[in-house]
This record gives sequence, structure tokens and C-alpha cells, in this order.
Amino acid sequence: MAEELGRVKQNQCILILPETSLSAQDTENGQNFYQIRHPKTGESCLFMISNGGTRLHEVIKFDESYRSWFIGNHVQQDGGLYLVTPMDPIFLLLPYLQKSLKDNRSVPLEDILTDSTYSDLYRIKNCLGMEQLDLIADTRGVDDDLMAYRYNQEKTLTWLKTKVRRLADNLKKRRFIIDSGQSDVFIKSMKQNESNIEEYLLYSHGIISDYLPDDLSQKLKDYMGLKDPEIECPTPVKLQEESNEEPPLKKLKMEKENGPKEDYSQQLPKDAKKTNMKQSRAQKKLNQVDTKGMKSLTNFFSPKSK
Repeated sequence: MAEELGRVKQNQCILILPETSLSAQDTENGQNFYQIRHPKTGESCLFMISNGGTRLHEVIKFDESYRSWFIGNHVQQDGGLYLVTPMDPIFLLLPYLQKSLKDNRSVPLEDILTDSTYSDLYRIKNCLGMEQLDLIADTRGVDDDLMAYRYNQEKTLTWLKTKVRRLADNLKKRRFIIDSGQSDVFIKSMKQNESNIEEYLLYSHGIISDYLPDDLSQKLKDYMGLKDPEIECPTPVKLQEESNEEPPLKKLKMEKENGPKEDYSQQLPKDAKKTNMKQSRAQKKLNQVDTKGMKSLTNFFSPKSK
């Protein structure tokens, strides 16, 4: 029993998610987590489906080495922090819908949501509605049970463009700082730090592109007429024009060589040199000592006469 309890405790994790993501049914039965292919990278990614299987969430894990949680009287070995955010299920559907276009025919949703590696992909079906599918595909059929879908690139780009613009407007409204350099000088006036709408659109395009295949991301950028900011290159140093003049450094050196070579200070009287030199108190006392009959210190180090 103790081993089973310890095993249950180790299966716990810390989640941060909005309250609206949970319903009474989820509180009783718990949430369902599934590994599904990420729409951009194609790698395995963790997703949560709640509200009776009708709401999709992305689960992002923030992890650090040598970190654990204290939960009650137990230590949770997994010290990761899981952030759960709502996600539009159309992003997961898009890569599969694009692949179905190769057959040049409309395909039922059950056939589109088929992945031999990630068998839980079909579970997002209840998260998708007719209105959502009509935003990116042409629909054919009589009712929901007999509907078929065909990828429409024009509709998809229009839908994605709306997504980018809404996100950009929201970021601008909140005065979200999109330039890392601005955060260092945030004390400056807001007028000076505010970015224009083009910069917000480009930044929002980058966020949306995190859930798009690379080719579709580039098509969206071209469709919106967005361009990467130009990088200012340093002004190239102009080559010195050919002339008979010497370079500045060499010219300065030659002036020094052609300058006066005589030391005119040697012509000053000895008394003038002494008066210009500042003497310390000890030196003044030494000058007052009577040195008659004393030998110079250098005499002790001179060679002896043979």
C-alpha cells in the first residue's frame, strides 16, 4: 500500500491554468493529456483536452535541473512547472488538411485526422466546429455526418491575417514592449518608446508562425506585405585618395624629426635650474649641513688606484 501511495504521489505535477479551462465534469473526472504532433516542428507535444473533450490546451513545461516540489508531506521529484494555455485546434488541423490537398479531392474529417504515430489526433474532432472549418476549407456535404473538406489557401491566409492583426492591436493597446533595447531604457517617455503598427504586425506574425509550417509562414508574410527590418551596416571607411601628401601619422612623425634637436634648457644658468626645482623639507635640511672635509659617496665605489 505504501509503495502504491508513493507511486501515485510521484505522478503528480504542478499546473498553472485559467479557471475557465475547467468544468465541473473535469473536476470530477480529471483532465486528459495526449501526445500530438506539433504543427510547426512535427515533434511530439503535450496537449490537454477539457470541458468534456471540447476545449484544447497547449501544455508547456518549464524545467530546471536539481529542482523538486514539496507537496504536503511529500517531495515531488518532478520539479517542472506546467503552463496550460488555450489553443485554437485549427492550427493542429492545418498540416493534415494541407497534405490532403495532394489528392485534389474533398476528404472527410475522420480521414484528415489520421496519424499512425499519434493515434490520439482524432480526439480534437469535438473541439472543431463547422464554422471553424469553413474558415480554412471548402466544405461539401448535406449534414455534419456527410461533410467533406478541401484546403483553401486564400481562406487560410485571410483567417491568419485576421489573427495577426488582432494580436498586434492587442499588444499595441497594452503598450507591450517588443524591442529588447526599449526595456533597458523604459524610463524614457512613452512617445519615444512606442513602436509603430508595422513593428507590432511583424512581431505578431512571429508569434503566430510558431504554430505554422515554414512555407505557410512565409506565404502569410508575403500576403500581408511584411518585410524584415533593415539592418544598418556601418559606413565603410573611404579609401584615402591618391596624393603626394603623407598620411597624418607619418606627417606628424616627420614634423617631430625635423623639429629642433638642441636642448635650449642646457643653456640656462645653474641657479635658474635650481630655483625652478621644488625641494622637499629633507632636501633643504641636507643643504644646510656643513660638508667640508667629507668625501662624496661615489668615492667609495670608484676603482682603487694600482
